[in-house]
Amino acid sequence: MPCAHAVAALLSCRQNVHRFTESCFTVATYRKTYSQTIHPIPDKSLWKELSEGDANVSQALEVIINPPKSLRPPGRPRKKRVRAEDRGRVKRVVHCSRCNQTGHFRTTCAAPI
Repeated sequence: MPCAHAVAALLSCRQNVHRFTESCFTVATYRKTYSQTIHPIPDKSLWKELSEGDANVSQALEVIINPPKSLRPPGRPRKKRVRAEDRGRVKRVVHCSRCNQTGHFRTTCAAPI
């Protein structure tokens, strides 16, 4: 399903939004997914107690679930803000204090003393 910005762009271009959605988001696929019976999990008091000699217990004890491997990158996190183009700094016109012309500073002035 396209995001709201994409939907707005598609509508402004007079495109059909349904052409850009995946088939898994359709009503027909939703109905097909839930057409079979889904049995609820019984109450905890009705669960079977497993003994150690049972084959299912030995398989269940061998499965070890580790946490996902995620490392923080080194250094300071990058800023997520995107600066607008029109909100940039106001450029100042530089002028020379020696000859009062614009475009250069006193240190780079080529005028004779």
